[in-house]
Amino acid sequence: GGERKRLNIAVQLISLPRLILLDEPTTGLDSSTSLDLIVMLREVAKTGCTVITTIHQPSSTIFNLFDKLLVLADGNTFYRGKASEVIRAFESFGFKSPPLYNPGDFVLELAKSRSAVKAVLSKNLYKNRASSRVRTKTESKCGIAKADHVSESDEKLTQVEVVVDNKISSNESTSIGNMNSKASVKEWSPSAKFETSWMTQCKAIYQRALIVKQSSIFDFLTLLQIMATAVLLSLVYFQLKEDEDTIQDRMGLVFFISAFWVYFSLIGAAATFPEERAVLLRERAQGSYYLSAYFCAKQAAEIPLNLVSPSLFIILVYWMTNLHSSVGNFFQYWIFVLLTVEISASLGMLISAAEKDPKRALTWVTILVLLAQFLAGFFIDLDNIPPWLRWLNWLSFMKYTFGAQVITAFDESARFSCAASDSEFSVCNEGGSYITGRDVLAARAIPYIPVAYSLVLVLGTITSKILTYFVLFYRYKPYSPKSNPSSSVDEKEAEKQEEDVGREKGGTSPEQPSTGTGPVGSLKMQEKLQLTTSSLGSTAHIRSERDFIRSNTNTDFCLDLKRRHGSISSILHTSMGTDGVISPDKQITLAYKDVEVRVSQNHILKGISGEAKPGQLLSIMGPSGSGKTTLLNSIAGRQALSHGHVTLNGKDQLNAMKRSIAYVMQDEVFFGVMTVRQIMYFAATIRLPDSMTVADKHKRADTIMSLLGIDKCADSIVGTFDRRGISGGERKRLNIAVQLITFPSLILLDEPTSGLDSSTSLDLVITLRELAKRGCTVITTIHQPSSAVFKLFHKLQVLADGHVFYDGEGARAAEWFQNMGFKCPRNYNPGDFVLELAKNENAVAVVLREQRQREEEGDGEEARQENKNAKSLHESSCLENAGKGASMADTREGTDSLTLYRQSVQSVTGMADGREGLPSTVELVNVRGKKGDAVDNSEGRDRKVDMKERDAGFGSAKDKWSGTFETGWVTQFQALSKRAWIIKQSEAFDQLNFFMIIITALFMGMIWFQLEKKEEAIRDRFGLVFFVGIFWSFFPMFQSATAFPSERAVLLRDRAQGMYRLSAYYVAKQIAEMPLNWLNPTIFVIIVYWMSNLNPEVGIFFQYWIVVILGVELSVSIGLFISAAEKSVKRSTTWLILIVLGSVLFAGYFIRIDNIPVWIRWLQWLSYFKYILGSQTTTVFDENIKFECADSNSVFPECTNGVQTQVSGTDVLSQRGVEDIMLAYILVVFVAFVFLRITTYFILYHRYKPVSSI
Repeated sequence: GGERKRLNIAVQLISLPRLILLDEPTTGLDSSTSLDLIVMLREVAKTGCTVITTIHQPSSTIFNLFDKLLVLADGNTFYRGKASEVIRAFESFGFKSPPLYNPGDFVLELAKSRSAVKAVLSKNLYKNRASSRVRTKTESKCGIAKADHVSESDEKLTQVEVVVDNKISSNESTSIGNMNSKASVKEWSPSAKFETSWMTQCKAIYQRALIVKQSSIFDFLTLLQIMATAVLLSLVYFQLKEDEDTIQDRMGLVFFISAFWVYFSLIGAAATFPEERAVLLRERAQGSYYLSAYFCAKQAAEIPLNLVSPSLFIILVYWMTNLHSSVGNFFQYWIFVLLTVEISASLGMLISAAEKDPKRALTWVTILVLLAQFLAGFFIDLDNIPPWLRWLNWLSFMKYTFGAQVITAFDESARFSCAASDSEFSVCNEGGSYITGRDVLAARAIPYIPVAYSLVLVLGTITSKILTYFVLFYRYKPYSPKSNPSSSVDEKEAEKQEEDVGREKGGTSPEQPSTGTGPVGSLKMQEKLQLTTSSLGSTAHIRSERDFIRSNTNTDFCLDLKRRHGSISSILHTSMGTDGVISPDKQITLAYKDVEVRVSQNHILKGISGEAKPGQLLSIMGPSGSGKTTLLNSIAGRQALSHGHVTLNGKDQLNAMKRSIAYVMQDEVFFGVMTVRQIMYFAATIRLPDSMTVADKHKRADTIMSLLGIDKCADSIVGTFDRRGISGGERKRLNIAVQLITFPSLILLDEPTSGLDSSTSLDLVITLRELAKRGCTVITTIHQPSSAVFKLFHKLQVLADGHVFYDGEGARAAEWFQNMGFKCPRNYNPGDFVLELAKNENAVAVVLREQRQREEEGDGEEARQENKNAKSLHESSCLENAGKGASMADTREGTDSLTLYRQSVQSVTGMADGREGLPSTVELVNVRGKKGDAVDNSEGRDRKVDMKERDAGFGSAKDKWSGTFETGWVTQFQALSKRAWIIKQSEAFDQLNFFMIIITALFMGMIWFQLEKKEEAIRDRFGLVFFVGIFWSFFPMFQSATAFPSERAVLLRDRAQGMYRLSAYYVAKQIAEMPLNWLNPTIFVIIVYWMSNLNPEVGIFFQYWIVVILGVELSVSIGLFISAAEKSVKRSTTWLILIVLGSVLFAGYFIRIDNIPVWIRWLQWLSYFKYILGSQTTTVFDENIKFECADSNSVFPECTNGVQTQVSGTDVLSQRGVEDIMLAYILVVFVAFVFLRITTYFILYHRYKPVSSI
């Protein structure tokens, strides 16, 4: 992630821009990498660039690198000026930063406080104007202007004008690589639209498109799917005989090949532009290239690659099936298949360009393919389509793709021997011995016009590509805000205002060159670049910085902090009962000793030891790669240990304890269609005991939501890839809220503050500390704690390269390192300071060497026991030796705002009951603040008590922990059913799916409208039954194929925490989803059955509906079975495609079973679709339905012999080779459905076991 972030910035710096705008570039990076990035931006600014960046939570070092600072609060300018003066500015209002405190964190805390914001704005420091601007110039050190996010709400900055001195003097050098001044800032020519020519752009884009397309074309699973289909087709149609009985089989083979490549190419191309949309818009907005160059290069790169897979496919299938014996015919057929691929890909690209949403694009593609197949002339004779709808067949592109391939396979040179009797071709009935391909085409009403087919396919491809280009041109225009003349400000007035500010500050005016030593002193102002955004709210213009420097004391901010922090304690006290403490028999002490973890050849953890007691908040810190998450996973039982052991209450991890242990993973795993309230109520219902009423459980959930500040978004969905939901910070807090619902005894959190602003992070850590205060044991990894957050840690363990770098009290870390020779600056976050030391090889070497020396100096068991907490004990000895020299400056203020601030924090973070003898953070600061006072290290000595003795009181803990679930099976079933219903409901009532189903049903009803009961319409009826069967086999199967992979993370998390029984989950899921699985096919069957006049009897309708529903359930069962067995969605989809294609080939529609080679024919009994299609055809073609014989060339002996004028449905089945055993088909479908559901459960039980014993 960090490398992706830096690559994103590197791409923008490649052209050495004059103005660089960055939106939270350090988010997701560790402090050291963030520092390197900001240093690099500062160096870029020295070349004459103007750099403006928003920063989520800057470290102390990063904050000191800013030249200018802009802080926003509720849409107003809260501070604007030099970053170095921000502390002094707020001190004038009585808001004084505590020592060892990051100025950035301090300012954000102020900006979060309503009273502080009100106090600052009330001093008339800013005045509202109809329009105003903030003018940022490159200053003496660098041109970094920074706007801090104070919350998760959008910023409301009205208008910004950035004045850029774009030319640097010739004698000015840069500090980036070997770039000189001329290379770093070039002459700006506004008339030159692009830096490179059209041809150069084409070459570069061509190379990129080639790389991207190769990854998809040569993807292993894609090739496997294509080649497996080719092999399967070749075996099923192996060396077809050249006689009349195989004519329909050959037609089926040609249609199958055409439909396969149409759908495959359309689906592949439909996601093209939605996937590339962000890149295309960004590059177009930056004027990187012509759109025409992009489009032409993309086509040139993709067209040859699009032809690779179909060429291999055709070479294999054509010759193995004996489709035609002529070599020339093979090349003609190959060309038509390639044209099929190209027109399909072109139409897919057109849809993807017109529809930006991939899901909607896929819906339109599916509808297009279905309609094109209906009108292609294979499933229904075009002459049997109602005349008022028949004209649509000329718009079906598959009419031309299928027609072009059919006329190639059935040309004049093709010869087929006549059937011995009952031939459907008049040439045979008149005494002929063979049939030509032209005779076949004439019987199927397919004109032999290869040139026309070729022309239509070529023109269709070219037209689609041209339309795609123009759609791209208008649909993918880069965002360009229009100027607002009414908001412009007179330039002279603006410059005069800036000069006034400069004089009041005692500095230079904007037009006066800086006298600093930086490169700006030599900049010449030649041009101005204006960046304007539309007004979104009230504007504020700074009048003078003199107003900042006033003698004023304001205590409202401190009182606001006290109320804010105190409310957390009050909420927790109310929720957890009058005692406010977890009972002693439910408290957990976690200890880990000599933990080592090796993964392959990497030695990640190298003998880590530590412990966490009830009442303690233990934070694990360290730079990236130090092993924080690995250690947390190890002590949670989610990572196998190479050496060492982890104990709970002095014993091995008890499975019965897992329901009192919460593990908050870094990744949030939720069902995106559920609202925050639904998720919380579900967790409360299923995790809180049955002894609580539903109302009480919901009340607990509401309390937790209020505590973590997610009550305002309680009725918003979490969000999916196509539906916007709550913000990332709200998802993070929801992730924690779900785990806090039971107030667990042990809480493990992996970087819970990542993605949250510093103020929200502080509230969260205060909550965790309060939970610890009431008997919880809290262990968390922290990515980059703010100053306030760092002060809240009871214990701190810092890792460096797999070793313990520090292990002791968090409040004493800075002083401990000071006695080691590493002094933390005053206005500096100790957390940042410790991380910088842990990143420094020399500092790590010094600390580890000192640890080894102490271990060597130790004597016997006492010394080894002491070494468990080496750094904490070493801290105490260092403080004693320091004597009067160890003191903390600037902590002796009187009763001022800082004292009130300390009191407000102490009221929340102090250990009221004095348990474990742990003083609060503020108490520790005050104790050390008195000169000459040595720190009492008796607590450190007390830690030398043997672990077993300390935990003796928990010797019978196993008897006090319940191994049963908090709720009964029925309660779990009810809650899980409700959740499954909500999730499935969003899918069943999805507007796009519903629209596709209704449109497909209506078109099928119109195309097969009121079929006549004639022999000529029998094949059309079979086509309709087949299409209904395959549609409701393919559609639900692929929907269910993602069921368990998409739920896997939630299921594993819930099972690891012992939330519910797997049986309750599985049964609830099946029962809740089953009615919704029936809804759409029921509507579909009602429309199609009666519009097509499939069988007029009402009883047959209900029978047909039942067998369709049974087919749906069997298809869902297969999808669930594959999704449970295969955790990868992509692989499970590949397996399902192969299963569907193979099953369809052996169902007897595309090829008669008797014409399949004997040595592979037995696979028909494994074809699930054979039974689905058999049950549906035997239902429709019963003995009561009658069809009039054809006037001539009837295929039924009863008609040709003149015995009867009608044939029954059973006669039709016999002629088609379908056995009339409806009950047997239904029984097989039902048994297979039940068997697969039961098998899926056992697969889930073994494949989805939680990875933790906790």
